[in-house]
Amino acid sequence: MKLTRVIASAAAPVAEWAGALVLATILLSGCATGASDGGGPRACPPVVQYSREFQARVAEEMVLLPENSAIVERLSNHAVMRAQARTCA
Repeated sequence: MKLTRVIASAAAPVAEWAGALVLATILLSGCATGASDGGGPRACPPVVQYSREFQARVAEEMVLLPENSAIVERLSNHAVMRAQARTCA
């Protein structure tokens, strides 16, 4: 009976240490700066190329939208993200 208590009391600090190590690993993995998908140091999204005709059609349709349209604001944000993706590569 005494041997069981000695083993249990010796295992408790090891379990606490292992738990702390697992928690630290989980928390620090969020700070990783590299890509986890094997895409190299930076994983850049692809930028879809639109034809001039399609771009002209989008411009014509944007003119028809009401002033302060959420769609226009969203497309403006999309344009910024596309520019950032182009410089990423």
